[in-house]
Amino acid sequence: MNLKSEIKSRSFFDDLRVSLKTYRVATDTTQADVAELVGVSRAQISNFENGTSLPREDALEKILEIVRSPTTMLANEVRGLSEMLLSTTIPDDVKVANFLSSIKDLEMLAHRAWGKLEE
Repeated sequence: MNLKSEIKSRSFFDDLRVSLKTYRVATDTTQADVAELVGVSRAQISNFENGTSLPREDALEKILEIVRSPTTMLANEVRGLSEMLLSTTIPDDVKVANFLSSIKDLEMLAHRAWGKLEE
C-alpha cells in the first residue's frame, strides 16, 4: 500500500499518533528529539500528537520510518498485550490464546529490534 492511499484513512492518523507516542515513551524520547529526527519543530510534533494538525508529506514519511521500526513495533505489541490482559471484558480463555499468539510475535519483533541495535 502506498503512502497516498494509506493517509486517506482517519484511523491511519489516529493509529500513527498512538504509535508515535508509544515510541517516545518506550524509548524515553522527547517531542524535541523526534522533531529533530523529522526536521520539524517540537510544537509541530505536539500538535500532531494532539490531533490539531497533520504533518507535511516529507515529515510524515520520516515519522512512519520511526514508528515502523522494530523497536516501536515491539513497544506497540507489548502495550496491546498489556491492555488485553488487564481487560475485564475479555474471557480468560481468549486472553490465554491471544497471549500465546502474542509471545511468538514478541519474540520475532525482539529479534528484529536486537538486530537493529547491533548494527
